Amino acid sequence: MINPRQRALAVALTFFLGASSLAYSQEEEGTYETTTATVTKWGDTGYFDVFSAYTLLKNKVSVAVFRDNVDRDPFNLDISNLTGTVAYGVTDKFEVFGRIDFQRRILAQGIGDALIAVFPPPHYNDEPRVYKRWATGFGDVWFGGKYNVLSEYDDAPVGLAVRGFVKLPTASSDAGLGTGGTSGGGHLVLSKNLGSMVGSSYYAGFRANGTDSDLGYSVGNAFEWGAGINVPRDGNLRATVELTGSAYTGADYKQTDPVDLLAGVTYQMENGVYVTAGLRTNVNFQQEGITATGLNVSVGYHPGTRGNFIPPPPPRAPSK
Repeated sequence: MINPRQRALAVALTFFLGASSLAYSQEEEGTYETTTATVTKWGDTGYFDVFSAYTLLKNKVSVAVFRDNVDRDPFNLDISNLTGTVAYGVTDKFEVFGRIDFQRRILAQGIGDALIAVFPPPHYNDEPRVYKRWATGFGDVWFGGKYNVLSEYDDAPVGLAVRGFVKLPTASSDAGLGTGGTSGGGHLVLSKNLGSMVGSSYYAGFRANGTDSDLGYSVGNAFEWGAGINVPRDGNLRATVELTGSAYTGADYKQTDPVDLLAGVTYQMENGVYVTAGLRTNVNFQQEGITATGLNVSVGYHPGTRGNFIPPPPPRAPSK
């Protein structure tokens, strides 16, 4: 019998193959304007954490380096990743992307007797193997694809995309990092320009999480959601506000669902190179007297996404 995690991986892989084939069949004559864009911490086109419905142009590449930080409970976990991402535009509507967590650092400031008080002990869903106050090592590898179904620049009312992804469990087991198992899933992504100044994006989806067979208990699967705005939606200097969260089900232990509020700024040069900085706060952090806020920065390059269609020039009138 196929379990939910195997089903999620099969759906993600089917998406990659199907979207690639579909995208190749939907190219048009003429050219398009280019709109400014940046890279999410996962590698695809978007804001800091929130995905955009739009993608790289055909044969274009984006790259970024992140210092990403989240705060989670229990144990007052301070989790930082030094991450590198890369993406490639297969067509103007389909991009593939990857992320490598070159170094993960976890400071478990509240770890202690809770680990041995009950079995399974309480944990943060994505780091169930933490067993000591300080851990560092290589993290996980992610890859995925995103296909733009609808575009406002093609006179659709909204931008719409489907997105699939898979996580390879490469995190250091000796350091107690990661789940030790494969994860996979997908998202539906919607983007909408709110007038000429404000861009917005929203997503919802599901992630099935696997674990190391030696762990002895199961982590939860996740319903994932997010929303973000970008002001102005074009221009060199932009401000971003995002709200993202995960709701876990099916774990063998109790846990809280994180809800992150991020506010940040981006400065992007005309050539596509940019730098971002933002503060992320877990507003559902359950430990009293502690502010769960961390600094997130990135440096990257994104050449832009497809904008308004520019039809080919009319044929020349025959000379008399």
